[in-house]
Amino acid sequence: MIRVERRREPRARTYQLVNVSPVNQEGLRTEQLLGRTLDLSPGGARVEVPHEVASGARVQVDLALHEALVSAEAEVRHAGAGDEGAWLLGLEFVELDDATARKIAEFLHAREARRG
Repeated sequence: MIRVERRREPRARTYQLVNVSPVNQEGLRTEQLLGRTLDLSPGGARVEVPHEVASGARVQVDLALHEALVSAEAEVRHAGAGDEGAWLLGLEFVELDDATARKIAEFLHAREARRG
């Protein structure tokens, strides 16, 4: 079976602290899951968290990008079991404001510049 890449932007491998909070229908956080990113792009991220969050769920993501802390709403596009009881979530950012999108892009650009 051949997998076809459907992402609009390539993701950069990065390990940043992230707080993923599922939200209810009223938009209120129901819990906070401390995890880490495995990769990041302007359009989304793959994160590792301690327990399952269902595909299709809306979450609030608080992401530490060196000196900046950004918050964004995302949808869980994929969820599956990871290593040692962790869960891997494929997140797609939704309705990013310009400032948040710029901070993510600047972080990724600076990271690439350092690499070479």
